[in-house]
Amino acid sequence: MRNYFHMSYFFLIVAYLIWGSFPIVFYWLRDDDPLEVFFYRVVFCLILTLIYATATGKTKALVKSFNTKNLSVAILTGIFLGINWFSFIAAVLFHETIQMSLGFLISPILGIVLAHFFLQERLNVFQSFILAVLTMTLFVYATLTRAMPTFALLAALSWGFYGFLQRKYPLEPVFKVVAEMILIIIVLIPFIPFFESVGHTISFSHTKTAWLAFVNIGFLSILSLLCYNRAVRNVPFQITSILQYLTPLGQVSCGYFFYKEPMPLMNFICYLIILFLALAFSVSNILKRLRQKELEKIIIVKVKNPKTKN
Repeated sequence: MRNYFHMSYFFLIVAYLIWGSFPIVFYWLRDDDPLEVFFYRVVFCLILTLIYATATGKTKALVKSFNTKNLSVAILTGIFLGINWFSFIAAVLFHETIQMSLGFLISPILGIVLAHFFLQERLNVFQSFILAVLTMTLFVYATLTRAMPTFALLAALSWGFYGFLQRKYPLEPVFKVVAEMILIIIVLIPFIPFFESVGHTISFSHTKTAWLAFVNIGFLSILSLLCYNRAVRNVPFQITSILQYLTPLGQVSCGYFFYKEPMPLMNFICYLIILFLALAFSVSNILKRLRQKELEKIIIVKVKNPKTKN
């Protein structure tokens, strides 16, 4: 049992490291259109997931999962996943990896804020203060770069809503991926003529290196998802909340060291402040959850033993 939990930590770290190092894979597709890369990522992700479902004997369970309730949830999650994937690919190919990584820094905070509004989870004074400072820091960052951090905001909003929906309406992982990929393809295909009319093409003629990169992207997408879903149920929330920052740290490292994206000193200071605020917010949320669990234990003890003194 102990080895199983140790492997869960390993799988979780693997998932976050894959997501953090994803920009490296896109290097071999740097001259391709973002829409085309997005299309092939979805297609190969779907194909490899179906192969996995067949090889592991999950085909029958997959078919049974196709019902109105599950599909309605998958439609919502598919929309946000599609936005997240496309904005991620566009950011990397347009050399905005560092800016995009900001979105993955603040998306956990956005998830907690959404839980505050829709799940009635309260924010304490310290968390509210962090949100205010974070908003001001993002404004300063936008002022320094003289541009709205579009990719960061798209990544944060889409991933925040995606994570919130996963939490509120959990689905079987293999079904979720298959349904989301099919939905994205169905929505995308009718718009292909329009995209081609404005200069975005999807070609079927590529080098062997490009095809290998497409397949590799699909494979890594599935591998990271399977690792994450296997691990997240067994790893304590406190650990997950901290390990998740491996992803944006990996992405900003790829942007700076691999893609040679500029990062002036003031931008670097703003990034460090945002990282510190995100970590502080996560730690605060961890401590709040621990206090709630302790309070629940005390209440349970008092209910079982009414005569117990304080």
